[in-house]
Amino acid sequence: MDHILKFALSEDWLIRQRLAEALGNMSCPKSISALKYLEKDIHSQVFQAATISLQRLSSD
Repeated sequence: MDHILKFALSEDWLIRQRLAEALGNMSCPKSISALKYLEKDIHSQVFQAATISLQRLSSD
């Protein structure tokens, strides 16, 4: 988990978006924390993906 979380700091917004989408399939404290961080991203597609992933995890 720690290795993929490094991508949250990527300069490429598409990598951050894909990370947010992937984390939506991993229900653990670190993924939820990372998604909350990505919800504050400046790029709309990144924070929308993070929001959707958090919603998916909360409905499980």
